[in-house]
Amino acid sequence: MPLPDPSNAPTSLVAVLVVAVVTLAGVIVYLFRYYSAKADQHAAERLQWAKEREAWAVEREKIRTEFERQHREVLHKLYDEARQFEATSRREYAQHMELVEQKAAEANERIGKVLEKIYERFISPRRASH
Repeated sequence: MPLPDPSNAPTSLVAVLVVAVVTLAGVIVYLFRYYSAKADQHAAERLQWAKEREAWAVEREKIRTEFERQHREVLHKLYDEARQFEATSRREYAQHMELVEQKAAEANERIGKVLEKIYERFISPRRASH
């Protein structure tokens, strides 16, 4: 079967074909522009989001450095207070031990006097009689 001659094709079909191709080209151009605009809009949004994230990062860094500074100050303050408390406690303990030592010395001295009296009264006369 021989191929039909294109010059014998009906003109109305060629016109319909041309209109279809032009319409398809128009739809393709419209869709290309539409999605290009969407892509540009999305790129602008992503750029805005990136700027917001950068601002948040700067703000977070400021907050973090402020927190770390306050944390260091509180730690230094607590360490200083602990050192002062320890020094005060040691001083008070030493004073207390000195007082206990004095009281113990007084008690030993009194016990010694009582024992001397007992010795002089009961034990010393017996030895002399032997």
